[in-house]
Amino acid sequence: MIRPLALAAALLAAPASEAATVTFGNLASYDTALGAPSSVSETFDGGTLNGTAIQQILGSRSFNNNRLQGIAGGGTNPARQFTTLVFSTRVTAFAASFANLSAGEIANVLLDGIHAATITGGTTFFGIQSTIAFSSITFLDTTFPTVNTQFAIDNVRVSPIPVAAGAPMLLGGLGLLAALRRRRRA
Repeated sequence: MIRPLALAAALLAAPASEAATVTFGNLASYDTALGAPSSVSETFDGGTLNGTAIQQILGSRSFNNNRLQGIAGGGTNPARQFTTLVFSTRVTAFAASFANLSAGEIANVLLDGIHAATITGGTTFFGIQSTIAFSSITFLDTTFPTVNTQFAIDNVRVSPIPVAAGAPMLLGGLGLLAALRRRRRA
């Protein structure tokens, strides 16, 4: 009896084989999709990581005007034409304010290294929600060496993995079955 329940629990918890993503061009639609107003989890004030959302930043970047500047650009070094934000915990949604993304500049957005979206010049807000949780987001310059894409992000918002409503009940039921089985043996 316990084995079928454990198998069912594992199948329910297993992620789908391919992530479906939705992108957002403004904060209102992002908040509507999440079902509640989101809050800023990283502001980069003081030129440092001041929240708990981002654990590490890899690749090209600098801090300026209380925001993360120089995203994706790395001067003339093609090996540094990316910026990766590594999150402290797995998330299902990300959003940020964008600045200085000029016409002709294009960056690919990768979730855990897999292409998920593209952002283009003029973008002032970008949000993405995925059916599979991810632990990093990468902005990759796709126009180098023709155009050295560089932009800034600020006011990062992330949404941690939601706990399925039935998960606590399922775990409680499995614990109860194990206790009953132990009791029968005694």
